[in-house]
Amino acid sequence: MTNPRPADPVTPDAKPRSQRRLVVTAVLIALCIIVSLLLIYICTPWWRPVPLDKVGNEPDAAVLISTYILIYTFFIAAFGGIVPALVEDGTVGRWQLVALAFMFPVVGLDLYRVLNSAGDLYVTTMRSLVPSAILDASFEFGIYFLVNVVVVLLALVIILLVRPSGSREVQTGVERGRSLDPRDEPNGTAAG
Repeated sequence: MTNPRPADPVTPDAKPRSQRRLVVTAVLIALCIIVSLLLIYICTPWWRPVPLDKVGNEPDAAVLISTYILIYTFFIAAFGGIVPALVEDGTVGRWQLVALAFMFPVVGLDLYRVLNSAGDLYVTTMRSLVPSAILDASFEFGIYFLVNVVVVLLALVIILLVRPSGSREVQTGVERGRSLDPRDEPNGTAAG
């Protein structure tokens, strides 16, 4: 006769283990970002602007290029906001890894696009960005915009599908029948 397995006791080092896992994950993410930035810097030596002797006669596309830079940085910030929702409890499942595997290269791509657009911004400020280059920048923006939107939607769908159903509900102290006003608590602290 076999004895039933006792319930797993909570080990005192369970919390430090999860903290270590979180630290290792954060270090790996930081290394990925650093490697991406180094690759962008190494692979784009052509970007360093060459001083132009005179101002050209080409149209000024500074607002257009600046808008592209703003949108690329918005997507970088959006990915930064999505990552904590993907790894909410410190553990990462298969689908979260899929989302992260798509997000990190796209963030690197966005950083590259910001760098490239900054070069275009310099050239257009000097009125030397020819109309065909402006059209090319607009065409590239359309492609990269769609890539970003698809990856953001993929990440959001994964967040919604992978989360347990109970974590989708937002509960506040008021919904649980408690006040959030610290003056209403006997010891002067808010319930939470």
